[in-house]
Amino acid sequence: MSSLTLTILLKLAVTAWLAIVAVWDSRTGLIPNWLTLPVIVVGGALSLYAGPMEARVLMLLCWAVLLLVWRLYIFRGGDAKLLMGLFALFPRSNFILIFCIVLFLVTLGLVIADLRRQRPEELRHKLAARLGARQFLPSSEELERRGKHYAWTFSLAGVVALWLLG
Repeated sequence: MSSLTLTILLKLAVTAWLAIVAVWDSRTGLIPNWLTLPVIVVGGALSLYAGPMEARVLMLLCWAVLLLVWRLYIFRGGDAKLLMGLFALFPRSNFILIFCIVLFLVTLGLVIADLRRQRPEELRHKLAARLGARQFLPSSEELERRGKHYAWTFSLAGVVALWLLG
């Protein structure tokens, strides 16, 4: 089997995995460990033992940031594990850059759409209440109650970055 064929098969497998994760999250609101932990373990082991030093450092740095983001209740655990798995498979700066650009553009569109659905007075009141309470980040209860299931945005950004890198 040629190198090109193996590359395409790997990309198709990762694309299928990301699609399954996105659909599972949108239907259940959860990303189960059996969908993420094997990817984290296999991808992490390959990157740590066979990857260049830059990939090792980059993956571990990404994992540290994701653990912090999870502990600050910005992401739920399944989202953090999905990203840990993705960055374990592709701990390259060009992948992460493209991923972040695509994710930013998708998220910006979602935020603008959400803001357009609310009245300006309501937005000002919510912002003033949050700032007055000095609550800049959501609580775990707030994330559980009002959090949205956006694993599809991570999956989409991952697929675009994966296929753009050739």
